[in-house]
Amino acid sequence: MNAMKDGRAKRILGILATLGFASLFLYLASRSKGVFQGASLAIFGAIMSLLIATVVNATKGLNANRLLAIAAILIPSALAVSYAILYYRKTPEDSTPLQIPTPIIADFGGPKGMPALTDLGMPFSLMSDSSQNMASKVWYERRQGESRSDGFLRIYYQILPQDDKEGYVGIFANFTLPPAKPMDLSKYNGISFRMRISQENGSEPNIRIVLYSDNIQAMDHVYPSAHVNATKKWMTYNKPFSEFAHTLDRSRYLEFRKDRAFRFAFMIVSDSEIHGHVDIDDIRLF
Repeated sequence: MNAMKDGRAKRILGILATLGFASLFLYLASRSKGVFQGASLAIFGAIMSLLIATVVNATKGLNANRLLAIAAILIPSALAVSYAILYYRKTPEDSTPLQIPTPIIADFGGPKGMPALTDLGMPFSLMSDSSQNMASKVWYERRQGESRSDGFLRIYYQILPQDDKEGYVGIFANFTLPPAKPMDLSKYNGISFRMRISQENGSEPNIRIVLYSDNIQAMDHVYPSAHVNATKKWMTYNKPFSEFAHTLDRSRYLEFRKDRAFRFAFMIVSDSEIHGHVDIDDIRLF
């Protein structure tokens, strides 16, 4: 009798341990994407299959009542497994992109003292070559325009390339409130903005506007961009989405999907040591 109880206790502990492992891999699947999600789901499914097979094998010789009780456990479990696999196998394509409410992205209007914000009221984020162990610097502010309600964005830059590496800095913002979500910009043809540059020394930098769409999953975080030939006077630039098809150095073709856009950026790149500032205003879709 004691031996039977010991055997039953071991089986119960084994089942509980297996369920624990299955829960772990289901959690990993819910927190990961791509290959790791698929692998976690595959392991989860294998563990559950093994558990079901073990329970079914243990039911041999049991009476009808116990079989019905076990079936009442296994059938809902199988349905739960199927639902979990279908739910966590969703890809970004399954999420419907949002519709952008207005073509105005940032016009920097407002009285003196207002911060530099997008039309959603969000600040810009900074990027630089510090991740490459380089020391280029960037900061920005909102400057007041000629009228009391007018303003523009000023980006200060100091590019410090090293050896044969170009230096770069930039700013970026999302089309949505955080966390960033894909936006459908299909009803627009491109993005426009006003810009001018004031170069303190050296040759003028390579200025690019970058658009991000979630179909690009490159590990090097490279996204399609378009060149901006900035001058010392205010100029309006209209950049159609068709221009955004290559990397910064034009070495690789990338597909920008305007129905999956989530971010834009302005980048300043140079292979020589320079500093100055770039003014930007009236960023909008057209």
